[in-house]
Amino acid sequence: MYRKLIEEKRYEEALDYLDKHASSFIDLSYVYDQKGRLYHLLGDLDQALLYLHQAYALDEDLVTLEEIGNCYFELERIEEAKQCYEKCGNIKDVIECEMVLGLFDEAIEHLKTLEESEEVNIDLMICYEMIGEDQKAKSYALKEYQHDSAILNELIIINERLQDYNFYYIDLMKEIDLDLGLYYEGCYRNRMDQYNRAIESFKQIESLTIEGYKAYIYALVKENKREDAYILAIELYDLSQEKEDLIELIEIGSITNREDLKKYLELYLEIVGEDEFIIKKMIRYELNFDLEKGKQYIEQYKDHYEIDEELLILENRYLEKEDLSINENQKKILKLRGCEIEYPITRIRNTPLPYQDIERVYEFSEGLAYIENKEYGGFIDLSGKLIIDFKLPKDHSTRMDTYMFHHQQVIIMDHEKYCLLDHKGNTLIDQADAMSFTKEGIYYQKNGNTYIDGKEYKGSCGKEKQDRIVYGKHLQGYLNKAGKVVIEAKYEQCGDFHEGYAMVKENRLIGYIDLDGRKVILPQYIEGHKVYGRQAAIKKDYWGVIDLDGHTILEMIYDEIKEDEKYYYVCKDHQWGVFKHNGEKLIDCMYDEILYYWNGVARVKAGEYYGMVDEKGRVVIPIVFDHVTYAKKGVTIVGLGSRFGYMSIKTGKLLTSINLSTATLQGTDDLLNISIGKNFYIIKGEELWKN
Repeated sequence: MYRKLIEEKRYEEALDYLDKHASSFIDLSYVYDQKGRLYHLLGDLDQALLYLHQAYALDEDLVTLEEIGNCYFELERIEEAKQCYEKCGNIKDVIECEMVLGLFDEAIEHLKTLEESEEVNIDLMICYEMIGEDQKAKSYALKEYQHDSAILNELIIINERLQDYNFYYIDLMKEIDLDLGLYYEGCYRNRMDQYNRAIESFKQIESLTIEGYKAYIYALVKENKREDAYILAIELYDLSQEKEDLIELIEIGSITNREDLKKYLELYLEIVGEDEFIIKKMIRYELNFDLEKGKQYIEQYKDHYEIDEELLILENRYLEKEDLSINENQKKILKLRGCEIEYPITRIRNTPLPYQDIERVYEFSEGLAYIENKEYGGFIDLSGKLIIDFKLPKDHSTRMDTYMFHHQQVIIMDHEKYCLLDHKGNTLIDQADAMSFTKEGIYYQKNGNTYIDGKEYKGSCGKEKQDRIVYGKHLQGYLNKAGKVVIEAKYEQCGDFHEGYAMVKENRLIGYIDLDGRKVILPQYIEGHKVYGRQAAIKKDYWGVIDLDGHTILEMIYDEIKEDEKYYYVCKDHQWGVFKHNGEKLIDCMYDEILYYWNGVARVKAGEYYGMVDEKGRVVIPIVFDHVTYAKKGVTIVGLGSRFGYMSIKTGKLLTSINLSTATLQGTDDLLNISIGKNFYIIKGEELWKN
């Protein structure tokens, strides 16, 4: 009778039956066990645990203990569930608990004791992903992707994080789900800066997702196809109704001066309200389409918001008169905005490279530069002569050290494998699975073996941080290379050593220790950065900088601090400035953005426009452009709207008119490679600023 009630899922009647006939059962632990299981089936987990614990107290049956673990797991009392499963020896349920608890290292050790299966490989892939070991995660994904499209999807994502853009798996995904495969193909192309090819992939997608729209718009903006980007941005906002997508739509529409942008400006006012962002956009819009209204906006809001100097200049430009209060520098800016200063391309005296359909030219290294047409790659010398003919596979890698010569040798890629060539194009090593230049010689892996400088290597190739390796899970310390504990595990978190010092967390506060574990700065800060020159940026309520003797270098008054080896970049009230490491102020907090210094200049943003400052804080590229790129040998690319030109940092003069649809800039100490239209030029730097 009891079994029949269970089979028919009449659980409450089954409970009544047990209550009425309990005395007829010899084993009372069985009655308690069954009542616990029935309450579990009815969803009353607290009552279930009450009876199951009574059953286990009478007879320590591991089957009952496993059921207790199941109840704890459903109640999300995972640690207690794990303890039950461990006593039962139920390793698979222990692993599931460890993964839920985030104990991925322990889960990995347990998974490795199990027989290999699809389920085990998938769990290992997930665990390695969660601890940031994508290469190992990938190895398990490769074992199972053919059986499960979800694993193929994960493999593609892992590859993207590893910057391993293997289109073989993309093609497989396209066979399973064409739209998803095309989306990933476009994302890969974006990451490889192949925006035109990304656009071709996105165009083929039948039904774009929100993420698909964003990636498509990104590619279009990068290719300066802003009209197309604007249309898609409207579609994206209609689909998502998200504020951030409305802002992106307005940004793109402002640059392209779209007359139909006004309804979206008004929509922003309706949804978000009046703020500085929208008022400046409204002023810019009206100055383009209704000058009088634009002037009214400026008068209305100039006491509430800091109206950009650029908007005032724009107003004067549209009035077609020069305000006598505008100084000489501002007059130059007006001319630049109007593209009135033009230098014909013939000013660059060199002739284009004498090859057809050139798509890319790389920097020179050891007198040779990689050059690529539509099908193959080769190498040219400083005179432009082809030294290694167009026979090499095109560069699909994203590494900086490939296709660049080191000691008369160069690494190239051929169908996902690495090859080493000499300076004449002869193959020295082929079909390697991995390859790189090291100070010990060429490192490569082939047929499962590792080689350095031609000799098989049996040890580890991992990098240690100043001979100290972090160890520990709940508390952390440091080992030396030999695996000996040199700093005991007593910290909640340990950072890598840099310049002989490391940041540690104790009682939720940040301090600093030296290589011997001595505390040079006691834990007292809520955040910190690594040490540069015995100084570190730290935060209590605000950010500041101290040295390791505790002296203040910069007061703790800043909202954010970034640093490099020479400068601190500080932000206060959303405005950025720069200090030297000795605390000397270089630039007041006056810019909306400052990028790190590179080749003696830093890109800055004021309002909507970009320019450059030098290492004395002087403006060397006027802050009037929609785009400014990094600098190479005193030359940068500037852009207005969707048109570009080259500009000398040394003289502040335009080297070409701002009317190029594309522009690139690469170079070495002596030479620059630039492109104008479809032609590539090798230029001696000094010729760019003669006269």
